[in-house]
Amino acid sequence: MSRCDVDATYLDAFAGRTPSSVLKKHYLDYSPERIKEIYDEAGLTVCE
Repeated sequence: MSRCDVDATYLDAFAGRTPSSVLKKHYLDYSPERIKEIYDEAGLTVCE
């Protein structure tokens, strides 16, 4: 996913590691809808 220019903070979120810093915790959107949107934009599928 990093080769598809997905931001590292969202790569961590995909792996279940959400940030604990106040800035990232309260000002980035880690909702399931946003995570799915980023995944879809990367053009990946689970099984090919």
